Amino acid sequence: MFENLRESIRTFSFQTVLKGNILSSPGSFGTNSVLGVNGAKTNSPSSNMVSNKYMSTYYNKMREIKDYEVNDLTNSIVNIYIDFINSYFNKDVDLITVNDNVDSKSEIEGIINPVLTTDLDIVQEVKDHLWDIIFEGSYCFRKEWDPNTRKYIKRYLQNPHNVVTVKKNRKINSHLVVSKLGKIFEVQPDSIVRLGKADLSLINDINPEYYSTHKDDEDTLVKDDEMVAGTPLYYNIAQKVKEYLLKEQILSLLSIKDLIQPLLLLIRMDKNTSIDEGNRLALNVENMINKYSDISSIIGSNFSINSLIDSLMNNIRVIPDYHSAVGDMNNIDLSKITNKIQEIESSQDNKKEGIMNSASIPRALYNGESTKWDAVKSSQKLNNRIQSYVNGISDSIKLEAINIYYERTGKWLDPSILTVNLFKKTEVDYTQAITNTEIIGQIVDGVQRVLVGAQQTITEVRIIDPEKFGKYVSTQLKEVDPTISDFINDDTIKNGIAAMSKQSE
Repeated sequence: MFENLRESIRTFSFQTVLKGNILSSPGSFGTNSVLGVNGAKTNSPSSNMVSNKYMSTYYNKMREIKDYEVNDLTNSIVNIYIDFINSYFNKDVDLITVNDNVDSKSEIEGIINPVLTTDLDIVQEVKDHLWDIIFEGSYCFRKEWDPNTRKYIKRYLQNPHNVVTVKKNRKINSHLVVSKLGKIFEVQPDSIVRLGKADLSLINDINPEYYSTHKDDEDTLVKDDEMVAGTPLYYNIAQKVKEYLLKEQILSLLSIKDLIQPLLLLIRMDKNTSIDEGNRLALNVENMINKYSDISSIIGSNFSINSLIDSLMNNIRVIPDYHSAVGDMNNIDLSKITNKIQEIESSQDNKKEGIMNSASIPRALYNGESTKWDAVKSSQKLNNRIQSYVNGISDSIKLEAINIYYERTGKWLDPSILTVNLFKKTEVDYTQAITNTEIIGQIVDGVQRVLVGAQQTITEVRIIDPEKFGKYVSTQLKEVDPTISDFINDDTIKNGIAAMSKQSE
């Protein structure tokens, strides 16, 4: 069976399979999945709350989150981020540049850039899958080396969003990839390219013994591995989103039900009227009313909007009332449905705002009451979220650049010598720079006030040792910023005291 699994993966160009079916037995991850069986924990050991850190929870939620794509709210929030990031893409600039002080600058750029820009077309991949990166947390594809063309080839994955990266000693050791049939396979680290951050740490509760070098009953203070994946936008607020979406559907159904709810009428019968006669009279009245609301006319292709309006507006019929039988008909109170609709509508706005706040989207921006530039300048949360996406994508490309250079030369690059030029300077960068400038100004003003006060104290209070007091002030300022020692030290204190002494003479 294992050989068949290996062969099935090979047909999808996975030449570097390390071991198939690693997290399960027999390995199904689909309908009869490993989740919930073979010891997989779906609940926290300390409570009944579901933990987002468990791999079983992660895989379940990744399937569930797919259902959130079709909603207007979740869709609009993602599109807001896409709109921001799309405006920051650079054009006609080398994707990777090396610091000018590196001797092999041209060689490194000449190896990395052709692979990223031509073989993998990484810029277009980011643009095409920006939705996936934001909504799903990251996007992965397979790359392999073709010895005939001496170029890299891209292969798309059946499940490109739920790739889990395994790290050992903080280095990528392998990736866990889900096949079309739901089986989980471990592949070599250089075979997968991830666009976006892998910042969600996971606990292997499906098969905890697979990587561990410790026995079940052996106590230890260290862990042998770390598993990480991309964090989807709505991962930690999935329950809020689910509740909102379910109530949106319920609201629509209740509204339709309220519209088509039949009007129940009571007809008072004479006590001498037989049951059969009463049923016949009720049925006749019912048919008389309902024949003017024949559903077949609505379903029919020739039913126009004018006919519908006419049916809704002219739906009252007058019938003879013998012995005041019909005149005593009473309506049954059906206001419960209407009240429930109003109750849900009033709470949905609050839930919507809660989801937007969790996604760092200001309500004014979502409603179109402010421009995106005004929003990004006024919202630090939105600033941070946009910068996080930009940095995450850039960092993942830098990581791939380092991997490519190692694969081609056998040498590792220092990440600090590389710059990813995928994005130009953003409004977020400008806003952050302005904020930093304001902070620096406040610090400078504060230091100036302290120094002026200290100088005045040394001059006016004769019982204070000027030099020791100067060192005391200097020590306290260093607590604020250690670099103050670059321009305030023992020599500057002595010189300053000497200058003040001359002035006082």
